[in-house]
Amino acid sequence: MSTTQILKTKRDPLTNLEPEHETFGERITRLREDLGINKAELARLTGITRAAIGQYESREDADKCQVQHLTVLARTFGVSMDYLVNGKEAASYIDVETLAKGLESARDLLPSADPIKQAKLIKFVYTLDSQGQEPTPEILAGFYQAL
Repeated sequence: MSTTQILKTKRDPLTNLEPEHETFGERITRLREDLGINKAELARLTGITRAAIGQYESREDADKCQVQHLTVLARTFGVSMDYLVNGKEAASYIDVETLAKGLESARDLLPSADPIKQAKLIKFVYTLDSQGQEPTPEILAGFYQAL
């Protein structure tokens, strides 16, 4: 594959994944093409006019898009609204290591506390971890004091 072809490709030629800086319009176009349908077919499936779909496919971002349209597009493409609008999935699952950290912290700080407080502490640990912050004992103790 030539350099020119690689630059025109919507997906990374090695991983077949979408580019990191894909615009909203590029994402809509790629998702539509992944389904193997044209704009008219997407319009028929979604109830959105072909003209509106064309406008969405030329936009840099989802600003000024109707929420109802975004919802039906996300459902049609089988992606979340977060992915459709931002190109990234929101963290929705707690990985095992983060959960283990949270449980350990909860046991250390709240050995005999009620389960609700322990669950709140675990959720806080997960939130810190998903933001790239280390859940230090000082931070966790401060959070517990606020409960």
